[in-house]
Amino acid sequence: MKGLLRRTWAGIILLVASTLILQSWISAESNKNGYSIDLPISLRIGHIKTSEFKVKSGRYLIEIVARARGLPIPEQICMMGMYIGPHDPDDCHKERLIQPNWTVWCDGQVVAQGSHNDARASFMGNNEFGLYLGDFNGKKRKMCYLDLNLIKDGSALDVTDPHLRIEKDFERY
Repeated sequence: MKGLLRRTWAGIILLVASTLILQSWISAESNKNGYSIDLPISLRIGHIKTSEFKVKSGRYLIEIVARARGLPIPEQICMMGMYIGPHDPDDCHKERLIQPNWTVWCDGQVVAQGSHNDARASFMGNNEFGLYLGDFNGKKRKMCYLDLNLIKDGSALDVTDPHLRIEKDFERY
């Protein structure tokens, strides 16, 4: 009876230990995607302040990413302000709804800022559209956050599951 009890406890401990190891591995793998911030957002008028994140030396990209869903693709492209190919401003029947102004703060100082005039299409793939807002240079061991101010109501695009992403540039563009 004692042997069975010991084996049961040993099995429970082994199960808990393997679960903790798996969770830490999954967490480490998810950080390898390069996203410092991947935050679901609403595109209605308002102010968004991210949590602080640590940066390394290098260039960081700021994007609003949305899934290709809930709207006809040409309309979604126009509403995001991503004039690509045949969907240039002359062919758009929907107005641009994403109009952000943004500022990146690192250790209490402004390191970069931009406006909706700087935004442009960055990628289309994996059933996602990305609108590049701008970038900033990170310095090792600095703590940063982004202030984003949406000055036009883009809530019609909320059906596309928009995310604010900040990621280290790995020369993908």
